[in-house]
Amino acid sequence: MQSGGRTLREEVMGAQVKEAVNRKAQKCLRSELMTSNTAIPLLLLIAQTRTRLIHEIDTPHLKLISHLYDTCQVKYRIETPYYEQSFSYTP
Repeated sequence: MQSGGRTLREEVMGAQVKEAVNRKAQKCLRSELMTSNTAIPLLLLIAQTRTRLIHEIDTPHLKLISHLYDTCQVKYRIETPYYEQSFSYTP
C-alpha cells in the first residue's frame, strides 16, 4: 500500500478529484532520474537531512525544526511511491 500517493487521494476523495497527469513530462522525469542515477542519492539526502534536523541541530527554534522535519517527511513520502513505480517501469 502506498502512503500519501494517488491511491490515498482516490480513497479519500473518491471520484471528486481527478488529477491532470502530463504523461510526457512524467516519462521524461522518470527516465532522467533513472539514467543519471540521481534517484537514490536524492532520497538518501532527504533522509539524512531529516535525521540531522533531529540529532545534530542545536537551536532554540523548535517551530523551525519541526517545520523543516515535516517538509522532509512530506517530500520523502511523495517521492517514495513515485520511485517504486519507476523501478518497475519499462520504457
